[in-house]
Amino acid sequence: MSFDLAAVLSIDLLDDDLKEGCDGIVTVFQEGYCHALALALHDATGWPIWSLKIAKGSDRGYDEHFLVADPDGNLLDVHGTNSPEDVIAYWSCLNDIPADVDFYYLEEVSADYIWGLINRVWAEPVEPVADLAREATRILLAAEYNIPFAA
Repeated sequence: MSFDLAAVLSIDLLDDDLKEGCDGIVTVFQEGYCHALALALHDATGWPIWSLKIAKGSDRGYDEHFLVADPDGNLLDVHGTNSPEDVIAYWSCLNDIPADVDFYYLEEVSADYIWGLINRVWAEPVEPVADLAREATRILLAAEYNIPFAA
């Protein structure tokens, strides 16, 4: 993956409850709050949100990770800007991915879709990491795209 956000952003903006058991910024936005970062990036840029889905058999799958797509079709998340193929390859190699996964695919989703997950289904609320997501957005946009963004 292309960018080391952990080298320039700590989890100090999180409250103590969220810091417990968290080993860094990548953990926050890769294992539980990727939707918060995707929403912050989308709000700042207007770029579409994409879901990396895991499919099993004939099941259409479930949302594993959220990112945004830049105008060139590359995907941006806590790891920086990467091609869709690299994102799928990275997630395919993670150790904790279930063995019964048949394939991964990407699907564009709306901000309303994510808010629906937050309000109805499973996703963590955004508020506890909102400041951190805005700061990560500011850093990612400046580092990867030279886009100034006032968090």
